[in-house]
Amino acid sequence: MRILLAIFLCLTLFGCQQGFSFKADSFQKILPQELKTKLEKQENFKIVDIRDSVDYEQGHIANAISLPYDSGHFQAQYQSFDWGKDIVIVIVDTYEDRAADTAKILKNSGFSSVKVLKGGMLDWQKAKYPVVSD
Repeated sequence: MRILLAIFLCLTLFGCQQGFSFKADSFQKILPQELKTKLEKQENFKIVDIRDSVDYEQGHIANAISLPYDSGHFQAQYQSFDWGKDIVIVIVDTYEDRAADTAKILKNSGFSSVKVLKGGMLDWQKAKYPVVSD
């Protein structure tokens, strides 16, 4: 009986930690090189930069839309954009941390193709890809 209880507790604890957390690994990632290529080809997609406005203004990927995740108005703001639900959306964060939460919100709202920039802005800048400042 104790063994069954121990197994149940382990499965419950580890299952909740791993099975129900929404990590960036749950979403398709796009490498910085792939995103750079999409930009160069001028493909039809949206880049949503969820970093705070100070970080965004100091340097962001060209054509990125600033939509700070911590603004408290994230859901109302993204819903105001007139995008088709089938457009590719690339989420950019500093490291990827909040990107998974953002991707989850967008996926739950019906957007079918949401990607997370692998390594976030740190990997983009590490590759010495261009950024623009406001």
